[in-house]
Amino acid sequence: MIISRSIILLIIIWSAYLINALQAPDNFIYISLNSTILIFCFILSIFIGSVVFNLNNYSNKYKLYSSNYKSLLVRNKIFNFFLITYCLILLIIFLRKTFYSEFFGIEIFRPMLFSTFKQEPHIFAAIYVFLIYAKSLAFSFLIFFFFKYLFAKNYIKVFLIISAAILESFIYDSRGILLSIVFAFILYIFLLKLKKQNSNFIFQSIQSVIIIILLINIIEMKRGGNLIISIKDYLLISPALLSSVVDNTFQVFYNKWSFDNIFAIFSGLDYLVTILIRGFGIPIQTYGYEIVKFLDIPQLVSSDFINYTFLARNTFYSILFEPYLSLGFVGVIFFGLATGFVISKHEYIYYKYNCDYSLFCLQFFTGVIAFGIFGSGFSTVTLWLVLASIIFLKSMIFVKNTTK
Repeated sequence: MIISRSIILLIIIWSAYLINALQAPDNFIYISLNSTILIFCFILSIFIGSVVFNLNNYSNKYKLYSSNYKSLLVRNKIFNFFLITYCLILLIIFLRKTFYSEFFGIEIFRPMLFSTFKQEPHIFAAIYVFLIYAKSLAFSFLIFFFFKYLFAKNYIKVFLIISAAILESFIYDSRGILLSIVFAFILYIFLLKLKKQNSNFIFQSIQSVIIIILLINIIEMKRGGNLIISIKDYLLISPALLSSVVDNTFQVFYNKWSFDNIFAIFSGLDYLVTILIRGFGIPIQTYGYEIVKFLDIPQLVSSDFINYTFLARNTFYSILFEPYLSLGFVGVIFFGLATGFVISKHEYIYYKYNCDYSLFCLQFFTGVIAFGIFGSGFSTVTLWLVLASIIFLKSMIFVKNTTK
C-alpha cells in the first residue's frame, strides 16, 4: 500500500475534526482561517510522510537496510507487573477517596482525585502524585498488551485489561479511559488483514465497542450530560482555543517568535523536572512550567458564558499547540511529516517481523496523534515517562526474538 492503515485512520479522524470545526454553531467561537490552513497542512503532511516511507520501502536499497531489523518481543512477566501495579494504584486511590468521604465528610469530585490536599503531609502528597503518574504509565503499557493479546487471541487477558479500565472509569467518573479502549478496538480492526480474519471475530469486536460506548454513556448520564453533545462540544473547544493562539487573541504569548518558544514542545518534560526540583523546596519557574499552568486557566469559548476548566492532563488546545509555538507552520508541517513516516515505519516492521517493540510504538504514537484533537500529549508528564521507559528501559522490557 502507498499509505499505511494506521495513517488512513488518523487522516479520517483529523478530517472529521476539521469538518466539525467548520460547522460550529453561532454560540461558539469560529475556527480562524489560519488555524484551518494549519490543520489542513498537518493532515497533508501526515499523508506525505507515510507516502515517502512506503515508496522508499519498495526500493532495493531500503529492503537491504530493513533486513537488519531485529524483532523484539516483550518479556513474559511484564504484563503481570503492569496489571498488578495498575490495579493496586486504583485500589489506593479508591481507599483514599473513601477515607476522606467517610471519616471527614469531604465529597471528592473528579478533579480532586488528580491532586493532593493541603491537610496531607508533604511526603504523602509526593507519593500520591508519583502514583498518579505511575498509573498513567502502567495503563499506556496495558493498551499495548490489549493489542498484543487481541492479535494473539488471548481473550482472557483482553478481558482483564478491559475490566481494569472499567474499574478506573467508575472510580474517576471518567469517559476518557474507555474512549481509549474504543479507539484501540477501532485501530485494531484497521490493522487487521481482513481477508485472513474470521468475520465472526470482527463482529464480536464491534459488539464489544458498542458495549463500551454504552458504559461511557452511562457515565455521561450520571454526570447529567449527553454523550453525543459532549463529544461534539469537546471537538469545538480545541479549534477555538488553537485559533486564539495562532491569531494571538489572548495576548498571552509573544507577538513574534522568541527563542524560548522552541522549548514549548518539551513543556511536559520541563514541567516534570520543575515539580521534582520544587519538591525539594527550590522555587524554580521555567518556560514549560508556565505553559502547562497556562493550560489550567479557564477560557471562554462560547457566547453563553460557559467556562471550561483545563487541567494539566486534560487540555484542549490540540497537539498542534506546542509544535506551532516552537516553529510556527514549519514546526507543524515537520511534525506531520515525522508522524506519517515514523508510524508507517513501525507498522511495516510489526507486520514484517512481528516485533512487539514496533507494535508498542505504533499503537502509542497513533493514539497520541488521534487524541491530539482533544489535547496535547507534549504538555503531559505521561508522554515523557513512556518515551523514557522505551528508550532507557528497553532492554528490561523487550528481548530479542532468537527465532527471527
